Amino acid sequence: MQNRAKPEKGLEWADRAVTMNKSFNTLVTKAGLLKQLGKTAEADKVKAEAMTMGTEAELNLYGYQLSNQGPHDDAIYIMKLNTERHPESANAWDSLGEIYVERRQGKCHQALQKVAEPEPTGSDEAQFYQVSEAVWGEGAQQLGVRKGGW
Repeated sequence: MQNRAKPEKGLEWADRAVTMNKSFNTLVTKAGLLKQLGKTAEADKVKAEAMTMGTEAELNLYGYQLSNQGPHDDAIYIMKLNTERHPESANAWDSLGEIYVERRQGKCHQALQKVAEPEPTGSDEAQFYQVSEAVWGEGAQQLGVRKGGW
């Protein structure tokens, strides 16, 4: 899709892929190609169907892809959707917070505060502290975050 040389041919391939394996990824690819071809209404319909199928990881990755492509509004929408579907996921909340930080929106505090709510365990604990320190720095202490426990 990034090549944009022959979106019509890409759409043919995407249609075949959807026929063989209707999934989040094949539908999002098809929606992107439809959008490139100016078929916005059809693209929105296909994208809406894809959103119903996306796993936490797929939505998270897609949100980051959108963030890297330009305006963050779509990325924020996807990351919010992910937190609504997976409110217990520290990763979903952290990702939303990162997008807010990139956009320099004050809402990052709310999202990243959610990361601090569940008590982290196992390998999640190491990631949690690393993210907390990277994003909050000394502010992590204000949230009650510290290495080795709460």
